[in-house]
Formats: sequence, C-alpha cells, structure tokens
Amino acid sequence: MAFATWLTLCLFFAASGLAVTLAKGQTSWLPRNSWLEPLLWIASGASLIAILITKWLRRRPVVRGDSHELGSLGPIEQRDLGARSAAIAVGSVGSGTVNISVGPAKATDIKAVQPAVSAKLRPNLTICGFRNTTVTVEPWPFSGVHEPVNRKETEAAIKALVVKVENDLWEDGTGKKALNVLARIVYRPPSGSSVRIDYGVWMNAGIRFETLDIGETRELVLCLQTEEDFTVFEDKRDLNTHFQDPFAWFRPETMPEIASAEVTLVELRSQAKYVFDLGITRSDRQLEVALRT
Repeated sequence: MAFATWLTLCLFFAASGLAVTLAKGQTSWLPRNSWLEPLLWIASGASLIAILITKWLRRRPVVRGDSHELGSLGPIEQRDLGARSAAIAVGSVGSGTVNISVGPAKATDIKAVQPAVSAKLRPNLTICGFRNTTVTVEPWPFSGVHEPVNRKETEAAIKALVVKVENDLWEDGTGKKALNVLARIVYRPPSGSSVRIDYGVWMNAGIRFETLDIGETRELVLCLQTEEDFTVFEDKRDLNTHFQDPFAWFRPETMPEIASAEVTLVELRSQAKYVFDLGITRSDRQLEVALRT
C-alpha cells in the first residue's frame, strides 16, 4: 500500500478519536453536547470517502491523441466512441495529418480509414507526354541542359527527345509534393546489350534530382539525336560535388539505335518507385514515344 494511503488512514483514525473525546466531554475547553459526537463521526466518515473516491478517479485511464495510448485502452475499442474521441483517433493514424468530419464513429470505422491514409503518403508521378526539341548542353554543372535562349545557342543546338513527368492528383482528389526525384533509365536497342543510366538529366536543373509540387510538370531528357546515332548521358552532379573541367558533370554514351527505354522514378522521401516502359520509334525524322503496358 502506498505511503499516501497509510497517511490518510492514520489521519482518519486520529480525527475519529478526537471526535469521540470531544463528544464525551473529556476536555475542559469544550462544553458537553449530546449531538456533537454523531456529527463529528459523520464528518470524518465523509472526508475519508471523498479522499478514496478522488484517488480512484485519478487512476482511471485518459484518452489522448496518441495511437499507443489509444491502443492500450483494451475493451473501449469494442464500444462506440463519441465525436471527440473518434476524431482524435483517426487523426493519430499514420505520420501525416488527416482532415476528417467529426461525428460519432465506431472502432470499425476507424480501421476502414487506415488504407486511405497510407495511400496519401506518396505522390502520384506519371509520364504524361513527350516532345522533340533542341537543347544546349552547357559545359558547367550549374547550367546543365536547357533550350537555347539566343542566336549563338540556337545555331549550336542539338536535337533532343524529352518526356514530361507530372505530379498528378490521386483519384480522390488528394496529392503530395514530390521531393528529390531521381530518374534511372535502361535503354534497349533492337539487338545487343542494353545501356543503363543511373541518374538521368532533368531539363533546367542544377543537380541530378528534381522536386515537383502537386500539379507541376518537369521534363526529363531521354536522349540526344544526330543523323547517325543517339547519345544518352548520366548526370554526375550531386551536393558538394565540384568539377574542374568543362563538360565533366555528365558521362555520355553513344547508341546506334534505341528501341525502348525503361524509366524508373524514385521519390527519396517516401521511397516510392514508379516504372514506365516506353517504346521509341522514328517518324519523319522525329521520334515518337508510346507508353507500353
């Protein structure tokens, strides 16, 4: 038994003895009174009951907005939860914040919401199109690859095929920002060995990964095209990486023909991976891209 409980009982018995003493008139500083004894007994008993009830109430569990504390309540999960406790329980599922209408709910209703919560933890990256363009490959890493902006760059521009990557909404209208998206590309010729590029080059980027807010589109360089062959190149730029020589920030590889390309996008925050199989064909001196299933 705790020290506080022992102390409470001792004080109660001391107060009871004092009450009996006073009621029987064994002291010289209080007059005798026939109604004083039962009144003091009643007051002492009521005080003890109040103290015990207070200690019992303090030991009852409290529902908080923490999933661990909610799971430790045991039998309460089988009962209906009120509007306040139901909203707190759903808000604590997963690592993100979930907005949900507040109303009476059961434990089964909370479990039904969990798959929808986990689906919102990653962005919805898609390849929504492609285009043939001309680009300038800068010698220094901070400029990278971009479309020409003046006559000199236009005259020296190279044909390029780029694909559009979009951070689309999910079917329920929700979405999430994509941070530090890396692109891995495996090129397959009609015959022979494939070529793997671990870090594809993003248009107008100063580093080898890209960030897409909800609804935004970025362009990924699929290949450079000449009359004779194709050039694919790997981005070597990273944080705190320096290059002393011009054009040292990428590693080029030449391919005589490209029949298809497998593009894998990885979002580093959620570790989500998106794989797209693209067929590549020539049409009127331009390239066509088709998404294959």
